[in-house]
Amino acid sequence: MKNVLLILLILLTFSCNKSQIKNPRNINKSLSRKYQSIQSQNRMQTKLITYERIKNMPMEDATIAYPPIEDETFILGKEGGFITEFRIGLLNLFKEEEIKNNNIKIKEITWKINVKQNLTIWYQEINNRWKPIDHFIWDKDAEF
Repeated sequence: MKNVLLILLILLTFSCNKSQIKNPRNINKSLSRKYQSIQSQNRMQTKLITYERIKNMPMEDATIAYPPIEDETFILGKEGGFITEFRIGLLNLFKEEEIKNNNIKIKEITWKINVKQNLTIWYQEINNRWKPIDHFIWDKDAEF
């Protein structure tokens, strides 16, 4: 008797699922998009990223393989490109005169590397190619 009830329950479950699939008007499109977005985020977070893994990759390939959480392009020392506490390491790479000339184009890209940390890489445009010049691994709760 228990086996018969179990079989009926399984058949009932399959028949309910099929009726929803046959009638596509029952699908809530916004929920479907939200589900796809959540799936994309989950997939993105499962890909491990480290500086060692991407430092020799072309920047374009790195951003495709590992979609960043932030991406900003600026001229170093100009509005939007001020050297803040977060960017202080860039002062070790450029002389004050170079920064004052306002011709150093920087791309700042940040990735989530795990639950607690982010990785930011600064790229400089040299001969129409983006080259990594510095990086910083930081706690995502840090305030700069």
